[in-house]
Amino acid sequence: MCFKPNTIIKEHIMHKKQLLFLVLFFGSILYMGINTGCSKNGTEGPKGDTGTANVIHSPWITLNMSLIRSDSVYFQSISAPGITQSILDSGVVLTYLTFTGSDGTQSVVNANTYFGQVGLKPGTIELLSFYNYTGLKFRYVIIPGSVAGGRSTSLLNRYTRAQLENMPYSDIITLLQRNGLVSGE
Repeated sequence: MCFKPNTIIKEHIMHKKQLLFLVLFFGSILYMGINTGCSKNGTEGPKGDTGTANVIHSPWITLNMSLIRSDSVYFQSISAPGITQSILDSGVVLTYLTFTGSDGTQSVVNANTYFGQVGLKPGTIELLSFYNYTGLKFRYVIIPGSVAGGRSTSLLNRYTRAQLENMPYSDIITLLQRNGLVSGE
């Protein structure tokens, strides 16, 4: 089989031209849509729901777990007065655990993946584990619901509870800080 370099080059140039045409065509459609899509000519719509800026995050709490003899399970109850029945019904409580690696780097992880159970009750978080996490740091973040049956502030209402629970800690804090719902870490 013999390849003709000129034919290959011509085909390559033809593909590049087609790709450039498609990029320019769809780019111009996108540009027109952005520049002509919104205007302030109509009547103003009804005011939306007010978001809740009452996001609460605990300080980092040093764990001191107790062994439950009969079950070989470690347990700790943490007072969390911000967790109300309303929060449990329509808000989100996120829990985190921090590890310091042998090289000194700190990792913050979702506590639900490390504990056998993270039980939430009004005013209390109960941790159960087959491993003793005494000495590690634990934190919770409470995001109140803004409407009955909701799951978060109006800012975060585009996320499901599962998405929030699986979102990395740094992303949650950045999202909350960017929108003025929590300051510091």
